[in-house]
Amino acid sequence: MEVRGQRMYVDKNKGSLVIEEKVEAQHKAKGIKLWAELLEILRDTTSDEVVYARAYGKVKVTRNQEYAFFEEGIFEKHLDLATLTGHLIIGDQEVRIEGHEARYDLRTNIGKVTPLPGERVAFSMVHSNPEHPEERHLVTGTAGEVLVYEKLNKMVLQGGVVAHDSYDDSNFKAERIVAFLDAKRELEEMTAVGSFEMTQPGRWSIADRAVLEYGPQIVTLLSHARVRQTEEGEVTGDRIEMHMDASKGFLKGKRQTPLRLEIPVK
Repeated sequence: MEVRGQRMYVDKNKGSLVIEEKVEAQHKAKGIKLWAELLEILRDTTSDEVVYARAYGKVKVTRNQEYAFFEEGIFEKHLDLATLTGHLIIGDQEVRIEGHEARYDLRTNIGKVTPLPGERVAFSMVHSNPEHPEERHLVTGTAGEVLVYEKLNKMVLQGGVVAHDSYDDSNFKAERIVAFLDAKRELEEMTAVGSFEMTQPGRWSIADRAVLEYGPQIVTLLSHARVRQTEEGEVTGDRIEMHMDASKGFLKGKRQTPLRLEIPVK
């Protein structure tokens, strides 16, 4: 790793190297770059391996297309843990998460982002319109916390999740949503559990569970499902499938369980 700064000294009490003012560090082999106001490094004298590092003050870290902004970051080798805190923003071109603290397990590649007490974690994800791949739409929202499973391309949003999809101007909420990303890091599917509710122009839907598939643009409502469309009545059933685009008006029930359709009479 290459490190530069305006001032360097050894903390004799800790035995660590401290670099201050306009700190820049680069790990070329891993493609990692860091900028900070202060960087403290402690190495194992027998292996010359970094066992502790602390970056402080408007820290920025990049790795290829990934980025992270925070106020303090601590790496602890014996715990295989990285902790980032303070005005935290992490993500890439497709995914963005904002909170107060992120704890990242370097063994499992699992991270957890949490907010300050009384606040919420904000997130945004991208998905494409299969009929017009050049169009990219944002799903934005907030949650009590966000778990990131990097190896699985999966995120778990939990704690009263609320979200908005710019594609169809829909708003939906659930207690817990699992988001699956494809190889391009675009949103592929969402599975919602716990009092799912979605409102769209001309349509309102609820269910115990829901699956939103962004490839075929299909929403599947499961268990105590109910859909009400303006001037078209209400449909109930244990399973209802419909297009994300409410104007297409496609509804289908599970074969074994007929739907109940109520049509208003004027």
